[in-house]
Amino acid sequence: MWTDAILAYLHFAAILTLVWFLAKEWTLLRAGAPNIDTERLAGADAGFGITAMLVLVTGGLRAVYGAKGWSFYAHNPAFHVKVTLFVIVGLVSIAPTIAFIRWRKARRASLVAQRLGAGRTDQRQTASCFAQRRDEAGDRASMLVSEMA
Repeated sequence: MWTDAILAYLHFAAILTLVWFLAKEWTLLRAGAPNIDTERLAGADAGFGITAMLVLVTGGLRAVYGAKGWSFYAHNPAFHVKVTLFVIVGLVSIAPTIAFIRWRKARRASLVAQRLGAGRTDQRQTASCFAQRRDEAGDRASMLVSEMA
């Protein structure tokens, strides 16, 4: 009885944390392309990924060791649909994750170039990086909206 309650609590806490990280990503993306904090965005996305894994692990533990047991979930089509949709959303979120990592790398490179006193060519490269980020930000925001739906 206590095992089921603890697993349920951990599973729901992981789900709510996942929603929190998704809302944080959405809020950071709403700042607009020139104002995006790539470090915080990448951190929020990493938290989203880790929490998604926690949701799967706690859900699996709950399915196996919970009160209903695996025999209930193994033959439950709603369970299979739910897990399949969760995995699909995880696969869809790979594209924004790659973009966030790329943006963070570009931002770090431009900061290093600025600290080393780079010339105008590096400034132009940084400007083009942010122009590319602005174009991609709309696409990524629409992906996040589809994840939230």
